[in-house]
This record gives sequence, C-alpha cells and structure tokens, in this order.
Amino acid sequence: MKFSKKKEIKSWKMEDAWFHSKSNRLFDDKTSDPSALNFHNFRGLFLQQPKKPEVQIQKEEEEQRRKKLRKDNGPASSSPLKFCICSTHQISMATVRNLKIKTGTCKRIVKELHSYEKEVEREAAKTADMKEKGADPYDLKQQENVLAESRMMLPDCQKRLEASLADLKGILAELEEELNQKEGPEIEEARTIIGEVDKLFQTTEA
Repeated sequence: MKFSKKKEIKSWKMEDAWFHSKSNRLFDDKTSDPSALNFHNFRGLFLQQPKKPEVQIQKEEEEQRRKKLRKDNGPASSSPLKFCICSTHQISMATVRNLKIKTGTCKRIVKELHSYEKEVEREAAKTADMKEKGADPYDLKQQENVLAESRMMLPDCQKRLEASLADLKGILAELEEELNQKEGPEIEEARTIIGEVDKLFQTTEA
C-alpha cells in the first residue's frame, strides 16, 4: 500500500500521540479483559511505517516544491538558447526604437535649418528694401542687427545636424551589420533622411 508523504506524516503524528497518551496502559496493564486495549492485544491496529528523519522529510518536501515550480514555469523556461534568442530580439527592438528617435531628431533639425534659412532670406530682402528706399539710419541699423542674429543661427544648427546625422548613421549601421536587420519601415525612413541630409550638406558646400 502506497501512502502520500502528507498522509505518512499525519499517520506518524497520530501514532506518536496515541502511544504517548496511552503509554502507562499499554505496558503496565496485564489484564486479560478482552475489551481492554493494551500493548499485548493492540498488535497491528496501525501499520507503522519506518519513520524517516526530519531532515530527510524536509528535503523531500523541498524537492516536491521545486518540481511543482518547474512544472508551472514550463519545461524550457531556463533554456540558454531561448534566453539568447529573446535577448537578441529585445536588443534589436531597442535599437529600432533608438533609430526611430534619432531619425525624428534629424528631421526636426532639418526643419529648423530650413526655417532659419528662410528667415535669413526674409530679413536680407527687408534690409535691401530699406536701403533702396533710403530708410532712417537708426532703423536700418536695427534691421541689420536682426539679419546678423538670424545668420548666426545657421552655423549652430548645421553643427547639431551633423552630430545628429552621425548618430543616425551609427545606429543604422549597428542594425544592418551587427544585428543583420536590413528591412523595415524605420530603416527605410532612416535611409531616406540620411540621403536628404547628405544632399543638403553637398549643396551647402557647393
């Protein structure tokens, strides 16, 4: 007959409690009264199992808990290959998100640069018109200061665009070369903006 471990432990506790509470009657009572329950007529009321050490019982219970935990978590939850694949996928997704952010930054700076260029053209035209019409020298001086400030914004914006473009190219190269990911809407958008900015710098240098 097989007993579960919980039932075995419960059985041992019941037997210990019974023997301790009835120890005097078990060993001292020599009566021949058949209705009296003592050690001599008790015999096999309990089928006592060999008692295991407490340490062994604790180890077995701990092993049962571990097995249940492994079963609940799935058989391949700690597979090194699966962990490696998941880690690579997570790195790739994080790099794609970073690429999208860098692309957005680059596009924003391009818009700023175009805005400053238009502002310079507008202020330059206004200054030329004031000179042609013979505007007051004080007003003309103020307008020339406005034009100079607008022109000062262009070099700073171009430097920021160069740095942003370098970051974008680095992230794209990481995806294409290290993670072997060469397709996707984010990658296509990054390539497009890189081409536009490179062409813009070539036009500026010319």
